[in-house]
Amino acid sequence: MSLEFTPIAIRSLMTADANLATLLGTGEAMRVYPVEAPDDAELPYVVYHQMTERLIGTKDAQVSNGWDFMVELHAQDPGAYITALRLARFTKNALNYKTSEVLDDDGEAFTLRMKFSGQEDITPEYAKDLIIIALAFRGTKIS
Repeated sequence: MSLEFTPIAIRSLMTADANLATLLGTGEAMRVYPVEAPDDAELPYVVYHQMTERLIGTKDAQVSNGWDFMVELHAQDPGAYITALRLARFTKNALNYKTSEVLDDDGEAFTLRMKFSGQEDITPEYAKDLIIIALAFRGTKIS
């Protein structure tokens, strides 16, 4: 099964959230980027990427048990920490236990459910006035 659909589901759920739109813009212009933000991206912004596919062993083979992905929240302004915490709260509300209809490699539709699994401040020590908070999520195929 492809790893391509999880980022599509993440962006779809985030761009539909009105609270995130207040901080990140709306629609296609929303500052929510796959893998890496453009060099000239306006702050605050969000970067998301899929980390790995989780597999479980069965009698005959390993089968997919979902996907881990990371959402990084970047903020830089006089109130960067508060902005990043608001982004974290809004992102969790937009994704946690939410579902999205996606297509697999064969064009078959299924439902992907997201679940929040952790938060960590990953701001580099050398960063001046920049805050980066990472949110970990798991996506699971539920139908």
